[in-house]
Amino acid sequence: MPSSHVLSWVQSQHYPVVSIEHAWTKVSAVTTASAITLATLLRRHRTAAGLTQEELAERAKLSVRAISDLERGVRRAPHKDTLELLIAAMGLRAEDAGLLRDAVRRLRPPRAAATLAADVTNSASTLPMGIPIPVTPLIGRE
Repeated sequence: MPSSHVLSWVQSQHYPVVSIEHAWTKVSAVTTASAITLATLLRRHRTAAGLTQEELAERAKLSVRAISDLERGVRRAPHKDTLELLIAAMGLRAEDAGLLRDAVRRLRPPRAAATLAADVTNSASTLPMGIPIPVTPLIGRE
């Protein structure tokens, strides 16, 4: 969650709650919400809210470059705080905010795999001289 003072400032600006239902009409019937990227969703929500990248950046207290990078897919998975600031700045409904969060979750590795890798690396079983055992086997290194 973003800092409480930043989030409260964004919420205090009384930005209208918007939806991008009309933007979805341009999506083909075979495309599902799970196949749409964060970049596409963010751009559609921003334009549906009638905001320029500059206006959204100002509302969310982010740089224009950050907004541009997210919409172009240069940065694919923003931090949770950044995503929450964008959601608040655009005044998204819970359903639309959930779609954005889901798009980010699809880009991140499952937490269980990351935890398992950390457990293996931090385990007491190490090679001589304190060298950790590799998380994955060295395949193809003959």
